[in-house]
Amino acid sequence: MLGDFVDTAPDQKTELDYLRIIQKAYARFAGKRYLVLGNHDLMKFAKAEFLENCGINVPNTYYSFSAGGCHFVILDANFRQDGEPYASGNFKWRDTFIPPFQLEWLREDLRNAGDKKTLVFVHQNLYDELNDYCVKNAHEVRAVLEESAKVLAVFQGHEHRGGYRNINGIHYLTLKALVDGASLENNAYSVVSISVDNRIRVEGFGKQQGLDLI
Repeated sequence: MLGDFVDTAPDQKTELDYLRIIQKAYARFAGKRYLVLGNHDLMKFAKAEFLENCGINVPNTYYSFSAGGCHFVILDANFRQDGEPYASGNFKWRDTFIPPFQLEWLREDLRNAGDKKTLVFVHQNLYDELNDYCVKNAHEVRAVLEESAKVLAVFQGHEHRGGYRNINGIHYLTLKALVDGASLENNAYSVVSISVDNRIRVEGFGKQQGLDLI
């Protein structure tokens, strides 16, 4: 999940009911499940509250793991520019930031990833700081990713229409949203595969187009 597990309910009790419904459906997936935190997830919850109730066992709001010969990094851009974490609607969605302590963690994590090629996942976008949907210090994050020379691609959500950029050899792919219209014809999801020569294939379904990233 690339964030926004839930939308915005009128109160926390209703939001918790929504979360349990979605959690029940997602739990039917037989593989391992990981979570990226989105801004809507924090309209009625603090981060710890959301993680406690989302039904997915992750160690933190930002973390990493390795599998299948690759390294995977999950970032949390749900901070205001003053460094305050999002909690129970104390933010404006355009004010999104990755604080220095998380950047230092990212730099160290990439350093310790050895020679594994890396994929990064984040809710808000990292391709253009002037765009409303982007992290306001995205250039600092990109600099860390580029410095490592290990990152193949960044997968993002947040901007419902989707999008794609290649910046200094790193693919930045924004996947289309699942929430723009009810019923199956408005579905949008993808399956991503990585070849031994680092080619990334995005098999799109519904409104998500397929892509071959070389």
